[in-house]
Amino acid sequence: MKFDPNHLAALSAVLRLGSFEAAAQTLAVTPSAISQRIKALEERVGSALVKRALPCSGTEAGLRLAKHAEDVALLEGLVSRELALEGGDDEAPPRLRVAVNADSLAIWFIEAMAATPDLLLIWSSTIRTTAPRG
Repeated sequence: MKFDPNHLAALSAVLRLGSFEAAAQTLAVTPSAISQRIKALEERVGSALVKRALPCSGTEAGLRLAKHAEDVALLEGLVSRELALEGGDDEAPPRLRVAVNADSLAIWFIEAMAATPDLLLIWSSTIRTTAPRG
């Protein structure tokens, strides 16, 4: 059985923080979204996962799934670090996706990027046009 990572993150946050509201704030979603994710996970598993009291606590199944979620997060972090170090001792450069309008690109952006020697620039071009209304 595969579990939705967002559902697992919601469960883990509720049990770690003790409330749906705190979990929602931490995950930058609404308490309703947390509730819906927990409900979907409970329906998938077929049993209650959270004892809804203050503070919230986990049922046996809920605690087991929360531990699974934390284990998966640790493994993903480990793999991410290993892959970032795969090329040698240097860390992989951070990636930043930037949208630049044509005027800025023509006037200053390319020169600014060229003046930053430690920056790895991967160029991708997408031209978006908007059809005139009317």
